Amino acid sequence: MKKLLVVTAVTLCAAGLVWGTLGQVVASWLAPAEFPLCLARAPNPAYMWLWCNRSPYTIYRVHSDTGTVYASYVHPRAGRSVRGLTFSYGSSAPYSGSYLWVGDYTNDYVYMSNYTTGSVYLSYSVAHDPYGLAVQATGDGGQAPTAMFTSASSPAYVWRRQLTTGSIMSSFAASGLYDIAYDWRNKLVWGRSGSTIVGRDVATGSVTASFASPPGPALAFTYYGEYLWIGTTLGYHRIYKVHCPFPVSVAPASLGKVKAIFH
Repeated sequence: MKKLLVVTAVTLCAAGLVWGTLGQVVASWLAPAEFPLCLARAPNPAYMWLWCNRSPYTIYRVHSDTGTVYASYVHPRAGRSVRGLTFSYGSSAPYSGSYLWVGDYTNDYVYMSNYTTGSVYLSYSVAHDPYGLAVQATGDGGQAPTAMFTSASSPAYVWRRQLTTGSIMSSFAASGLYDIAYDWRNKLVWGRSGSTIVGRDVATGSVTASFASPPGPALAFTYYGEYLWIGTTLGYHRIYKVHCPFPVSVAPASLGKVKAIFH
């Protein structure tokens, strides 16, 4: 059983920050395997998906706040080449149903998949390594998606695509990105830029907000309910739940108070 350690008044940033500031860590937990590279989250906290670049190369379904593992499977098409996860659900055609979208860096494909088994319903080529996926949704957990964002480190871009065909609708340059998350409240695409987490305007790509990354290279991202989940690697292999308020601050913020850590 995982043990919760409450850290009282541990401050990792300059004095004067109020609880709820952008970038404040409220919980973290150890990933089920090393090198977590992509994350996705549904409305139910027991339905967060995580892929780790370590044998057996499975997609894990975990609890978003504790890391408890409920199930896992190897994706039948992407296998050990998974890059990018995102979840969507809706009741209006052509986006009705609940799906886990999976990127495949070997074939440069995106798969709309069954979120339990990985069975593929449709797929399309994006002509780049899909290191990050994020549906452009109108609510938390990928509710009523309108488009798909894909990202790559080379070429260093984010593309906004038609959800089910992959046709490019717009794009912007963004160096240093791996996985990404879409923040529908602030209309930002979140990702890393070196040791900084940045939120980019979806129309222009300009950096609107930023904060210091949790410890370790930040490679995995997802968003839900004014929080970002950030997965880190290289000696840490942890998932951090980080406050991401609306409206977001336009000024860079340092990493904030650690409220709870799970081991």
